[in-house]
Amino acid sequence: MATQAQSSCSCSAVLTVTVEGTQLDIRAASREQPDALRTTLIKALGLVKLSPSDLTLLQLQEKFRVSLEGTRSKTPDRLSAVVYSCKRGTIQETLWEAQVWRYGGTQLVDAVHSAIGSVSLDGKQSSDTMALHLLEVGGQPAVTAFHLMNCPANLEEFGKVKDKFFAYGGTFALAACAVAISDNVQVMALLERLPPNHKRELVAHLFCVRPHSDFFCIVQVVFTSKERPQTKRCRIGPAPRKPRNREGERAATTIEEDEQPCKRRARRPLTQHATDMACQRVLPQPSPTARRENPNEPATAFKG
Repeated sequence: MATQAQSSCSCSAVLTVTVEGTQLDIRAASREQPDALRTTLIKALGLVKLSPSDLTLLQLQEKFRVSLEGTRSKTPDRLSAVVYSCKRGTIQETLWEAQVWRYGGTQLVDAVHSAIGSVSLDGKQSSDTMALHLLEVGGQPAVTAFHLMNCPANLEEFGKVKDKFFAYGGTFALAACAVAISDNVQVMALLERLPPNHKRELVAHLFCVRPHSDFFCIVQVVFTSKERPQTKRCRIGPAPRKPRNREGERAATTIEEDEQPCKRRARRPLTQHATDMACQRVLPQPSPTARRENPNEPATAFKG
């Protein structure tokens, strides 16, 4: 299927690649002729005006692709907590995590709805045919979710598990952000300043990538988890560091701690030995030669 790019003027463009007389869609060309496709697309981008957010989107697409295709051995920190909060609707709507959750869920629901609506399982076509169509319109995440939801055969069955498809799409998108940020913390800063329409395009790009099987294991574990995460911080990415005071201690973070008066360390009383040592450092001492010549004679002024 050819990739469609939605522009700001509500005009869509379908891109096809011709290689030695054979027309290929973008996905097929990326697999069969990646070098030729890369060179052609770079030349094409040089003919159009790109905004800073366009360049940021290109950077993020590459970083996400590398992260999704890599091996994984650990679930990113706080991913389960964020997904749990999104499912319950308790996350702040203005956060980028909430936006990515909605875009991911909508992307998957629309893809599966389109596939089921155009391919009916009435005995003439198998579930494998549906899987192939899902792969074209929604990528591997759509196929995985379809089998995870027991392969709904029609739109009526799909309507009963529509919320689960939405949750899986949101979990997939948030997991992609979490692994990309864990690989490169700069991804979070790029993602936060990306405008909403480019965030939506980035999420759509994620469904076109072929992630590693380790990543799908992470998504399934988080999606099927019933346990409530025990964490107070509900954000993806590294936790902000607390500022340090002059003594090198962590600064107070709660209102109760800030309202408490500062406790000064009590001074120890000076001993006689400490007093004598302080006087020796302050009072001037006569030279050893003067003490040997006349130790008992008081000092007199020199007269010329």
